[in-house]
Amino acid sequence: MYAKALVSKTFEMDVLRSLAMMICVIGIMLIPQVYALDPLERVPIEFPRLVNAFNSPVSENVNVNQQVQIASEVTNKQGTIQDFVYIVQIRNEDNIIVSLGWSTGTLQPSQTFSQARSWTPDLPGTYTADIFVWKSFIEPEALSEGKTIKITVS
Repeated sequence: MYAKALVSKTFEMDVLRSLAMMICVIGIMLIPQVYALDPLERVPIEFPRLVNAFNSPVSENVNVNQQVQIASEVTNKQGTIQDFVYIVQIRNEDNIIVSLGWSTGTLQPSQTFSQARSWTPDLPGTYTADIFVWKSFIEPEALSEGKTIKITVS
């Protein structure tokens, strides 16, 4: 009788251990992927470039009064929906911001979206376009490393 009770207790402990292990595995699987990513890899900026209004590539040498789009792709690398703000600032050779624009959006998990902000230079010179993706202006948390494009205007 004692041996039967011991086997029964051992069996119960094995079942409880297995159940606890399954709960842990399921819990780990349900943790959103956002926690597995580096904070600056959640919505990376890819393929920064200059394009025209028809999304055709433009060289980084543009003319005064020539409208260009500062474009790139953003991809939600997380398993959750992500709101974002896409920010483009243009700095002149004196490091003064001469243009600032943004757009907001929401990305589904694994969704890639093409973003662009237009700019028309009114003076010749060398400019830098800085591109950022933040969570929001209220929560200014970077979701990606910033990117830059050098632009020469003549």
